[in-house]
Amino acid sequence: MIELFGGALLVLGLFTRIVALLAAILMAMAYVTAHAAWFPTINNGELAAMYFMVYFLIFARGPGPASLDSRLFGRE
Repeated sequence: MIELFGGALLVLGLFTRIVALLAAILMAMAYVTAHAAWFPTINNGELAAMYFMVYFLIFARGPGPASLDSRLFGRE
């Protein structure tokens, strides 16, 4: 559900920080449960680690000026 609806909300830029945080937590849990290793390349966990970093960056930076968040709620 987070991947499907969360991805759609991220593309639209609606509730960006909340959805990005949930997706980052999901990717961290995916890495820990399925790819438990010190380095992602040991157990093919590169994608889970990369998606975690991307979602965390989106969470940290927030929505951009062209997002629905900025248009509806006056955020940048």
